[in-house]
Amino acid sequence: MPGVPRELAEHQLKVFPNAKPIKQRLRRFTLEKAELTRLKTAGFIREVMHPEWLANPVLVLKKNKKDWRMCVDYTDLNKHCPKDPFGLPRIDQPSNQRLGENSIHHAFRCLLLYLNVFRVKERGSNGERVEAYVDDVVIKTKNEEDFIDDLRQVFDCLKKFRWKLNPTKCIFGVPAGQLPGFVISNRGIMANPKKIKAILRMHPPRSQKDAQRLTGCMAALSRFISRLGKRGMPFYKLLKKVDRFQWTAEAQKALDSLKKFLTSTPVLKSPNHATADSPAEDLLLYISCMTHVISTALVVERPDGQHTVPRQHPVYFISEVLSPSKIRYPQVQKLPIRSSHYRTQTTPLL
Repeated sequence: MPGVPRELAEHQLKVFPNAKPIKQRLRRFTLEKAELTRLKTAGFIREVMHPEWLANPVLVLKKNKKDWRMCVDYTDLNKHCPKDPFGLPRIDQPSNQRLGENSIHHAFRCLLLYLNVFRVKERGSNGERVEAYVDDVVIKTKNEEDFIDDLRQVFDCLKKFRWKLNPTKCIFGVPAGQLPGFVISNRGIMANPKKIKAILRMHPPRSQKDAQRLTGCMAALSRFISRLGKRGMPFYKLLKKVDRFQWTAEAQKALDSLKKFLTSTPVLKSPNHATADSPAEDLLLYISCMTHVISTALVVERPDGQHTVPRQHPVYFISEVLSPSKIRYPQVQKLPIRSSHYRTQTTPLL
């Protein structure tokens, strides 16, 4: 059976001892049968004659809307599994690693069906020099001269442990790579254009659900938007009105201002950490305390050939809307709140 050898990694589900096995009613579909036959022929799945837990496969369209993805409905199994206390790391952590000016990226996905089962709670990820997040792997090369050597080392390791790759999802030697939520290139960290277009094409909300969708899209771009709490305050006020939703002129003005800002989002930079040849790069912290919102901007100063003085580049934006109890705090007490939240968000950068 292809996959990761058991001597390298083995995953076990911890089911509650008093849980009773549940067998879902069998559903038959022609497309699913064809996909199951293909996976069975490839050796990624096998038949179980006497299962205790029975979950139905679910066929969904992939992002390209052309191919099908085989998933499994683990709703019943998840209800009887304890939550994993060691959840997935924040996707910000891999992206905040230092990138050189001549960085080259390689990305591919590993088909680890027996390790990372889709939609099962207990699954993990690892990655140090080669960044890995669930089933996505990214190789970051500092210098173009190390391009072939880095690839050779990675492929030798994959061959040793019999890892399988999907050729249609392998990309090599590109100057930019896309991770969940943003794009990394030699310029820095940029917002995902699809997430920006989702807000630019959004019509004025007509219901509270539409307003929640808008604030959710804003949260996905929070690290790229300065003073997000202040910009979105008119939207947050509408979410509190559960009896009757009414789009206001103030909210429309805030939406227009947000769309104008997203037409030219800033490119975030990664700070340079200390090495044997150079010390760590100094970071500047700006804090803005208002009545309802506290905003923070982390920036770095770097020399620019076009200017006589160093130019400031944004590294991270953080904004917090205060709860009703914290709003009554004096300004001197709001600053420690912001500093504590700032350290939690930016620990991977320091």
